Amino acid sequence: QYSLTTGNNNVAAGTDSQRSLTTGNNNVAAGTASQRSLTTGNNNVAAGTASQYSLTTGNRNVAAGTASQYSLTTGNNNVAAGTDSQYRPRNVGAWTTTTASGQTSIGHQSGQGSATPSDEITTVGYWAIADGLKATALGARSSAAHAGSVALGSDVTTTSTGQVAVGPRDVEVQDATKGVVLHAPDGGRWRATIGNAGVVTWTKL
Repeated sequence: QYSLTTGNNNVAAGTDSQRSLTTGNNNVAAGTASQRSLTTGNNNVAAGTASQYSLTTGNRNVAAGTASQYSLTTGNNNVAAGTDSQYRPRNVGAWTTTTASGQTSIGHQSGQGSATPSDEITTVGYWAIADGLKATALGARSSAAHAGSVALGSDVTTTSTGQVAVGPRDVEVQDATKGVVLHAPDGGRWRATIGNAGVVTWTKL
């Protein structure tokens, strides 16, 4: 807190942590050089060497792990847990998160999958990446490569916008009264179930 002037309720532990903080409030930094560049941002939490190192004016960000959110500058409401998460996804420095908001990344080197900022993505798993607004990747090396898409399972990659991809896996509904629900052009909703003879029945909901 070398430069602190009028900020309030800040906590810093570690060499050069919050070194540039001036008027920001309610920030917590633990680890050498954590929140090193933070100046006026508020309500940020960083735990780990160089976590949130480049953060300046961003607010309500949480980082846990060495170099997590290292390049984040002005983004808000991001959460990163894991070494290099939202900093070097899949060890690619160009994909670092800088200004995006609403990202949640849990896992070693997980985060966005391109240099273009992607808001509100979720990545969970080792090397999990997402690219496009509200994309979600769950599983080691999973890739939600399209806006609004969901990649479920390790090594799964989406192929189109708004898609749920499961890779080379079966999808099993384990209740005979449940099934796939489809929407008709007129707005009607129909559920497909199957009988003991293997006959599919469609029921309007």
